[in-house]
Amino acid sequence: MKKSGSREEVKGLTVIRAGGAKPISERLQDLEAQLEKTQWLGGQKLSSLDKDAIEELMAGGGIALLSPVTTPNLFAWFSIVSKFSAELRQSWPKMKSATP
Repeated sequence: MKKSGSREEVKGLTVIRAGGAKPISERLQDLEAQLEKTQWLGGQKLSSLDKDAIEELMAGGGIALLSPVTTPNLFAWFSIVSKFSAELRQSWPKMKSATP
């Protein structure tokens, strides 16, 4: 594994570490836990939290990072949210994360 700033290269796949603090596997599990409780990361409506997370995942390898077996809610969420254009995602309301 080769590290570069807040990125790691794993067998040619670049993954982003959330805030440079957590391994991607922990970040995926955090997102999965949130999506077990709500349809979207900001609650019942799409928000900047969804926009930021989809951009993070797409930059880090996208659907290749996810599994419907280990992260079923995140996999389904990604399948839906990734269909929205970047322009439309920019229009989603700004929201601060409830998690530190």
